[in-house]
Formats: sequence, structure tokens, C-alpha cells
Amino acid sequence: MSIVSIEPGDASPLARLTFPAWRHILTDPGERNLVIAAARSGAEDVGLAFAWITDDGEAELVSIYVEPLHRSDDLLRGLLRHIEAVCRAQGCHMMGHQPTIWEDDQALAALLVGEGWSRPMVRQLVCSTTVTNARSTPWLMRAETPKGYGIIDWSDVSPVMRAELKSRAEEGRAFWPELLDPFRHEQELFHPTSVALVSEGCVRGWILCHIPGQDTVRWTVSWVDENLQGLGYIVPLWKAAVERQATRTNREAFMWSVPRELPRMCRFVTRRMRPWLSRLGYAATMIKRLDQEA
Repeated sequence: MSIVSIEPGDASPLARLTFPAWRHILTDPGERNLVIAAARSGAEDVGLAFAWITDDGEAELVSIYVEPLHRSDDLLRGLLRHIEAVCRAQGCHMMGHQPTIWEDDQALAALLVGEGWSRPMVRQLVCSTTVTNARSTPWLMRAETPKGYGIIDWSDVSPVMRAELKSRAEEGRAFWPELLDPFRHEQELFHPTSVALVSEGCVRGWILCHIPGQDTVRWTVSWVDENLQGLGYIVPLWKAAVERQATRTNREAFMWSVPRELPRMCRFVTRRMRPWLSRLGYAATMIKRLDQEA
């Protein structure tokens, strides 16, 4: 087994060894300053790590992965040290990584900490489940659309509704965190399961979905007006998205994340949702100073 450097122009065949969301970086690297390493068994590439160096002397470890049949701490450690050494040689003083750390698999995070990385700083809870699990959740399936409200496809939100929603935000009559702004997430939207809660011609909530992988739907943003949150009006929206996924798609899994800045929702996940989840994880940030190495 060996660790070898890979030129960006030769990295396309390795795209299978990273998440679908990152594959375009390897298949079309463009002008990115990439550092790429492969773990090789004979003539076969069985592992991959790559980082992206920015103009300010920092690097982001985008992905590190070894196929299960070949996986070992020594091989992961070898990939990591190779990437760190090349980044350090190029003048990088800091490296970051943003892993998802699942409750049932914290091995990579532990390995990074053992290699001098910071302990994980949690940014979001990450929830993963299935349509089958969701349709077995009693409190979800009991949910009914409140009187005076309706649930429609996001694609059916009219131009007038869109304009009204934007004007409420601009005038301070409505608020949502910037990362949950629906208008920022409409590119490559998965329309079959993206929905809106409406009342009296106004949008009061939404779930916008995307496809991160072959079998999974991601609820990228999920929100209802602040004055409706304590009333549980988000739950019928969740149910509507689940039912649409069940009847309109052949995808079983779905996932979503909850920012730590929404403590009420984080508590709901850990207290009410956890029994019906397939997995619970944590989107975290880890960093390592490279200029302190000997």
C-alpha cells in the first residue's frame, strides 16, 4: 500500500471516492489550487484525500476516505499527513475540515484529534431517516394542516406571493436566519418535495429540498414564521414533504440539519425526533495550525 500525489488534471477517476457534492471539484478543477493524494493498492486506488488551498494561506481538507475493505487508521493517517505536508510546503499556516460526525461513528474525528487537530466545534445537528420511519412516527402522522392554512408545492408559489414575502423581509415585518432564506436555495431545487405553507395569499413557511446523493433527499431549509413556531405549524409541512417523497419519488432516505443557533429546534430533535431517526450526527469544524509543526 502506498500514498501518492495526484495532479488535479488526473483526478477525475478518483471522484468516486468522495461525496457526490464534491465530485465536480475533481472532475472540473478549473483554477482551484488543489492538493490531492491517493491510497494505492497495487494499481488500484482505494483511498482519497484532497484539500483546497486559498489565497490567504489557509487550506480546507475537503474530503478523506478509504474504501471499507482497505480502511485502517494507519492508511487514513498516511493520507492526512501527506496532505498536511504538501500544504505546509506550499506555505499554508492553517488547515480546516468540516466533517459530519455521526453518533455511531466518531473514528475519523478521534483520529484527527490524535493528529493535533482541535476538538470538533459543533455547528449543526444532522438528522437522517427514512420515509418508512417517518410514516411510523405517531406525532408526525397525526398532524393536520391548520384551519385557514394550506400547503402547496413551492413551484406553485405565485409571483405575487414571492413579492409579498420579499417585501415583508425587507420591511422588517418578518425574520428568518440568513441561511434559511428560501430565495438563496432555489438553484437545482428538488421540486417534488419542496413545499410552502400559505395563508390568505401569503407564504408563512417552507421546506426546500435538494438531492445530495443518489437515494437521498435533503431538506435544505425548513422554516415557519416566528409567531407560528410555538404552535407546531411546521409539523404539517414536514408531513407534506414526507408524503410527497413517498408518492412522487422512489427515494427512501432523507436528511436535514438544524443550526445550533436554533436551540428550541435542537431540543426538539434530541427529545422528540431521536427515536425515529436512522442516524444523528453533528456538522462540526476542526482546525489545525500547520506553522507550529516541527
